[in-house]
Amino acid sequence: MCVSSLLMRWFFTVTTILVLILSPNSSPGEEIRGVYGVPSLQALHPSNYIDRLNHAHINAVFVSGDRETVEWFKKNGFKVYVSVNVFGGTEAWEKYPDCRPVTAEGKLLGAASNGQGSGGVCPTHQAWRRDRLTHIEKLVPHSHQENGIDGIWLDFIRYPGLWESLKPEIPDTCYCPRCLQTFRHDTKINLADGISGHEAASWIKEHCPYEWMVWKKEQIESFVAQVKKIIGNHTLGLFLVPWTKGEQENAISFKIAQDPFHLSSHVDVISPMVYHKMCGQPESWVGAMTEYYKETTHCEVWPIVQSLDCTAKELSNSIHYAGEAGADGILVFSFKGMNSAPLWKSFDHFQPPPNLITNSEFSVCEGTTIPTGWETQEASAPEKMKSTFLMRSLAELTRDEQRRTAREISTCLGISAGNDQAGMWFSPLPDGEAGVEYLFTGDFFRDNCENGVYPSISIWGQEFYLNTHWLMGAFQPLRVYVPCPQNPSDRFFRFVNPHAGKTFWLTNPRLTKSHCSFYESDPLQTNAPAFFRDCFPVGVYGAKDDTLKELRETGINTVIVGGPEASLRKTALACQQLGLHTVFSVPRDPDRLPLFLSAVTDLVQPGNTAFYVNDEPGTHSFPLNRAHDINQLIREKFPHAATCMAVVRPQVCRDYRDSASFFMLDQYPIPYMPMTWLSDSMDQAAASVGRDRLASVIQAFGGAKWSPHGWPRMPTWQEMDCLAFLSIIHGSRGIFFYTYDEIGATDKGRESLKRVVGRLNRLAPWLLEKNLDQEVTVEMVSLNQFDPQGRAAVHCAIKRKDQQ
Repeated sequence: MCVSSLLMRWFFTVTTILVLILSPNSSPGEEIRGVYGVPSLQALHPSNYIDRLNHAHINAVFVSGDRETVEWFKKNGFKVYVSVNVFGGTEAWEKYPDCRPVTAEGKLLGAASNGQGSGGVCPTHQAWRRDRLTHIEKLVPHSHQENGIDGIWLDFIRYPGLWESLKPEIPDTCYCPRCLQTFRHDTKINLADGISGHEAASWIKEHCPYEWMVWKKEQIESFVAQVKKIIGNHTLGLFLVPWTKGEQENAISFKIAQDPFHLSSHVDVISPMVYHKMCGQPESWVGAMTEYYKETTHCEVWPIVQSLDCTAKELSNSIHYAGEAGADGILVFSFKGMNSAPLWKSFDHFQPPPNLITNSEFSVCEGTTIPTGWETQEASAPEKMKSTFLMRSLAELTRDEQRRTAREISTCLGISAGNDQAGMWFSPLPDGEAGVEYLFTGDFFRDNCENGVYPSISIWGQEFYLNTHWLMGAFQPLRVYVPCPQNPSDRFFRFVNPHAGKTFWLTNPRLTKSHCSFYESDPLQTNAPAFFRDCFPVGVYGAKDDTLKELRETGINTVIVGGPEASLRKTALACQQLGLHTVFSVPRDPDRLPLFLSAVTDLVQPGNTAFYVNDEPGTHSFPLNRAHDINQLIREKFPHAATCMAVVRPQVCRDYRDSASFFMLDQYPIPYMPMTWLSDSMDQAAASVGRDRLASVIQAFGGAKWSPHGWPRMPTWQEMDCLAFLSIIHGSRGIFFYTYDEIGATDKGRESLKRVVGRLNRLAPWLLEKNLDQEVTVEMVSLNQFDPQGRAAVHCAIKRKDQQ
């Protein structure tokens, strides 16, 4: 790589280059491999084990911080880090008795008969916070010296609780007088003065649990931000409790107050403590958790895995899964557990999947104007008709001045397409493994959205139309699954914009081997026999309290309800009185969802209530980790309730297959698209998630206000009828009409809906039966025999009920 290219790379990936400069043992692109708990020179001289470190390609150590040990490892080419206990243990209790947290029962932490547990310090205790910051300041000056430490990891940066167990013990804290006073002052919430911790906990739970949770997280986040100011450009990492927001009723936010995604904006690395044996998890869980954090954190992810009490195979598997999930580095807890050569050899299994995209950072060599290894398509056209090829930083496009990670300040390639049909960046691709599936990911940007106007990519000669690119004014992460052909017709990656006058941008392109999901599928979810117990849902969007009775008389049996708690409760109770099933539209925020679920618990009727968890998540690239959290929180509280999401682009069902029981395909074809847009989409979705997990949303809107968006008129009853029965033939397990606000606004609309719903209800006992896996041969004798794909113009399916 030329010198100017290295300089450009330094400019756009500061964190990565600092690693290269500070670590003589590192080579370009080499990931961190570190060991926690390496003994001091006085306890055990490294000459006793240095060969094992070198053979395992270890380039980072966590030590106690004494100068002699730090200098020895620095002189021998290692990165050296120190861990600092922030709010853990009982050491501070003697010096500061009032730093001991108070539980929701009004007792001091550890005062119960079961002992003191893991201890803990109240995060609002200012004297203790100053002590910790002073301690960190004393460590930092050494890091300015040639043989000083390279960074600090904060441990116990949270509220107290013992999580390293099959039965975690997480108390609800801290309700001490200082915390209550500070909360009252910071939030202006009218919490009574002078009440006990137990009384305060009860009042907060009833009146402001969300605000309390947010405030607790701020106490942790503010300390992390202070530390970052102290250590400056040196690496700051965090050891995190390995819980998702979807488990333990989101205790990671509500009790521990350790939000990995918020905290990641202040640090360089997060290290989830994925100790699988302590937590009773399989080794694959390490990969699942790594992937969970990697998707939406703003920093690097170096999971720390368990070696204590592990066999070499278990450690190898853990390290392998972390690498497969894309970990930026790997740490092992701890040196004490690395007591055999096979355990050290486990590091060989840390192999993050290589990115096949050439020069994905878009670095430029001196004397050139385009990234090394990339080209643009030339066109023999007048200058004013030619496409324009652009380069910008992400910061320039988003105009966001907040602190950015290396990923967020990356270079972007743009295409402003002309009329020359030559708007294309391309670079060579190495051969992949034939028959193996690869995953392409990249962040795409557009200033405005227009239906039918999307960029494309081509990989090994296969073109992919990125019709999920709907976000405007922000980078949207997109995903494409790519089978590697036996004999590629084209050995290039191509970024294409064929739309004259439109501009698209790309950054962070990656093409890596795809892997199977690390999550174990929920059998109640993936094999759900029906949407509701003994009921095929024929439902509507847009129901209101004053229309529920007429909907029931129309034959509708299900409504989707949402909104503020008071109005939702009123509507749900009215539905129950009328015998209508309900689908609750839930908050799409895992930090708000537990409170919502608690509020509707008494309204949930087992077998007759479902939850609407998302609306077209693919078109706004709703984070997969967040979607999984939402589904998991619901399944944890209501194990047998169905969850569902509407999906307009069927290819995204695969990404969200662990985030919903049912996928409601909502293609609206009238009047410009063929009816089979819906059935074709259902077939495509079925290939990813199975046909038994599909429902359908039938277009029941249109008119003047919709005309600019492609729906200038309302569908006829025959068109709605065709769509409804077409979806049944292709496996629909529930039908919903969008929307009663529109179709129910006129007598004609209501009559059309009633006619279609009546025809469905006449087949009600049959609708619960799954279609037989039996092809039906159709011979057409009319003039309109085939659709454009050559298929019979009539679609058929067979159902069996008893002997019929």
